[in-house]
Amino acid sequence: DNLQDFAVGANGRDNGKGYIYVFYGSDIPYSDLPTPTPTEIPSTPLRITALSPSPGSTIDDAPTSVMAQFNRAVDPDTVNSNTFKLTRSGGDGVFGNGNDVLVTPSSISVTGQVAATLNLAGIELPADTYRVSILGGGTPSALSFDGVNDYVDLPNDLIHASTVLTLEARFKTTSTGVIFGYQDHHYSELNGDFVPCIFVGTDGKLQAVFWDEDHVDGPRPVMGIQSSQTVNDGEWHHVALVGNNTSQKAYLDGELIGERQASILHWDMIYNQIGIGQTRFWGQVNGGWFPFNGLIDEVRLWNVARSQQAIQEDMNLTLSGEESNLVAYWNFDEGEGQVVGDLSPNAHHGELGSTSGEDANDPTWSDGTGSSLGVTDLYGMSLDGEFEGSFPSGDGTPGGHFIAQFVIDPNDPPTAPTVHITPEEPNTLDDLIATVSGSVDPDGGELSYAFEWFRDGESQNETAFGSEESSVVSHDRTTRGEVWKCLVTVQDDEGQSVTGEDEVTIQNSLPTQPEIKTLPPNPMPGDGIAVLITKQSTDADGDVIVYLFEWYRLNSDGFWERRPEVSGNLSPFSPGEPEISGLYTAGEMWEVRVTPYEARTLVKRSGQKGVGGAVSGPSATDRWVVLPNLNGDRILDIHDLLLLVEMWHEEHGSSDEKEMAPKGSAPFEGVPTARDLILVSPLGWQGESED
Repeated sequence: DNLQDFAVGANGRDNGKGYIYVFYGSDIPYSDLPTPTPTEIPSTPLRITALSPSPGSTIDDAPTSVMAQFNRAVDPDTVNSNTFKLTRSGGDGVFGNGNDVLVTPSSISVTGQVAATLNLAGIELPADTYRVSILGGGTPSALSFDGVNDYVDLPNDLIHASTVLTLEARFKTTSTGVIFGYQDHHYSELNGDFVPCIFVGTDGKLQAVFWDEDHVDGPRPVMGIQSSQTVNDGEWHHVALVGNNTSQKAYLDGELIGERQASILHWDMIYNQIGIGQTRFWGQVNGGWFPFNGLIDEVRLWNVARSQQAIQEDMNLTLSGEESNLVAYWNFDEGEGQVVGDLSPNAHHGELGSTSGEDANDPTWSDGTGSSLGVTDLYGMSLDGEFEGSFPSGDGTPGGHFIAQFVIDPNDPPTAPTVHITPEEPNTLDDLIATVSGSVDPDGGELSYAFEWFRDGESQNETAFGSEESSVVSHDRTTRGEVWKCLVTVQDDEGQSVTGEDEVTIQNSLPTQPEIKTLPPNPMPGDGIAVLITKQSTDADGDVIVYLFEWYRLNSDGFWERRPEVSGNLSPFSPGEPEISGLYTAGEMWEVRVTPYEARTLVKRSGQKGVGGAVSGPSATDRWVVLPNLNGDRILDIHDLLLLVEMWHEEHGSSDEKEMAPKGSAPFEGVPTARDLILVSPLGWQGESED
């Protein structure tokens, strides 16, 4: 009965915490009261200290969860699908343009009160840019309308400007009234055409519609798209009305409640306001100006027909005002003053009531009753969520959303390489060179290569990854008949790799070309001919080598004619053997060809001299001219040349010296000289004058 004023003071802080003191007023003696439990309220707000995947990161594989960690305990009841969301851009890396896709997690959980997790196991997450949104809520303000005559006057021509548009708002009421209206005259004047665009009817249900051609001669009372449930339940609701030229849809709390198919007609209704609208001829209304009684918040106008998904993604979020296609955005968070600021770049600011000063038509600012949802701690303090790229989040004041992005960009492995071993048919004298080409990294990374050689399936060596694009195996390591394979692994800078391979079989090495000469070097008729191998042929495979000797004579047609009667012998002829000396005469040109063969490959064919189906190396050749020893003294001199001239005259039946002259030379003048006679010798006739 006689309560006195009193005060209590406290000094200092304990571990960053403040204290609430609980006071009791009662006739019960203090000693009989229960001892209160002190309630400690942190002096720093709830903040996010870590996020996985990390903000700004690019990851190869889709995560199985998104986890946010807090500096202290959160209220698990505030962590839900409305306050903790994952959205992807739809492939263009841009959010807010209508392409966004909301990711629905398999569950949302809170662990140890300090970690919130979106569980994504089994959820398909394609390559894209992803946005994590954790609402900070806070205690933003809203506008309270008295249900008598309060309204917010808006700039003209906002609704009238387009038939492709979306109008959104959040509201809370236990009564009725128009949330948004537009007409052909200002509210203070008599109106001819009008639309109570969004309102709560006298039946407690929501109606929403733009004027369309079906309303012109349609039934009365006029009805909009109506919800099936009542909305005057004292809870916050979200409404969206979407117009798209010849159709319109209405959504309540993100769910479609109905649609109309008719061309939208705004006519000349350029005036618009929040909180009141004319309802004459409409159903479930008062039949006149129908003021709203309750709270309105987060009014948005877009010049695009938003999809249901786009509406759902941000209907519980505050916007930045920079979103694409946003015409006007009034979030009513000023908390004071006469101006309702448009947060979009278009500056469509509204004004409370009918004048620039305070008047009876002004709705009132209702601090701390805004519609924003958000994560809070156990004491109801909102998340301090603003994020600028470093942890912890926040600016020191409760309220503010946490927004961060990460990118899923699976690393593409390099394209398959082409591996080529050269030569393609190597022998034991050839080094093996493996070259890799054609592999590229789709992600633009650097490539490295590792080479591994196999001999008959057994690994011989493997190189470390490096930039070299070729590898060599020396011929010293190869043997005829072996199969050599090179396996090349191409790796990108993130460790993904592909392989390519090529293989060759080591072929037989041919015998090398021998070096020969014939003896005597200048034979005469009757001389035996011997072939001397001055340098033996060698075989890298160690095969035994035998030689094939073939003899050829240049015939009168200028072709080398093989003499089978003396060809095919595998031993050289010796001087004085009559079977060869009887085959040639003076002035003839002869050639011997010596070909090395691998003895193991010789195949005898009955009735045939020589070798068939055998492996041979390059032949060595030697040629010579049988000199004319015409007078029998076995000395080649001027006397033989004079006899040669006589033979020429006898054969041609003419002594005309001009006919004896070689082509391109001058005719004889007087007695021919030795030089003249040499020019017309068989050497000149056979085209071998250089010998």
